[in-house]
Amino acid sequence: MHIDHILFKQLGLEPAMLIFPGHPIAIAFCILKAFPNYAVAVKKDSHNCPMAVSSSQIPGAGGSCYSALDFLTALHRGTSLKAAFEDADATWDRIDNHKDKGGIYATDDASRERFYVRWKDGQAQADLIKPLFEGQESWWGS
Repeated sequence: MHIDHILFKQLGLEPAMLIFPGHPIAIAFCILKAFPNYAVAVKKDSHNCPMAVSSSQIPGAGGSCYSALDFLTALHRGTSLKAAFEDADATWDRIDNHKDKGGIYATDDASRERFYVRWKDGQAQADLIKPLFEGQESWWGS
């Protein structure tokens, strides 16, 4: 089972699972809770893939998991939460052209609406998670 089902249920977040393909902030929160520190999350496995990306505990599409690691790396390097949040939100806007109703990926009006709803719901989920990053200034171990 992915960690999001456990975490989001404990926190009372609805839906109690990641909205696929996964807002970088939502996935980053799962990574933060699944790994003891940043160094372990980014350590390469035998396939030269970061542990956080290859872990079966972490939900989301591969590209979105890498975007979550970009977010965490920025924080680890001293970027402010505000700036990191803005960058992660901008990344979410671009994934599959969600914010633009799917762009060329959408095949009809119903599909355009699904892309937009997924973008809106994923952003709302991330906005609920953002306050949970406060107080992590040590940037999560060394």
